[in-house]
Amino acid sequence: MNCPVQKRFPFESVRKRMSSINKLPDGSLCVFVKGAPQEILELSTKIILDNKVVELTPLKKSEIVAKLNSFA
Repeated sequence: MNCPVQKRFPFESVRKRMSSINKLPDGSLCVFVKGAPQEILELSTKIILDNKVVELTPLKKSEIVAKLNSFA
């Protein structure tokens, strides 16, 4: 799939992430972000579970943090 970059925000140690805005084949825009999992999680309000978008509750966030810590 061809998704040309429209704008790029390089990695910054303060933000602990990088992101880009890409144009999807249907003409819509999508933001792709990668970086420190805990930083991304703090910014997140929703999550995809079982192919459904649902609210990211404090309980679910704590479960994710626990799983991340088990990987460390």
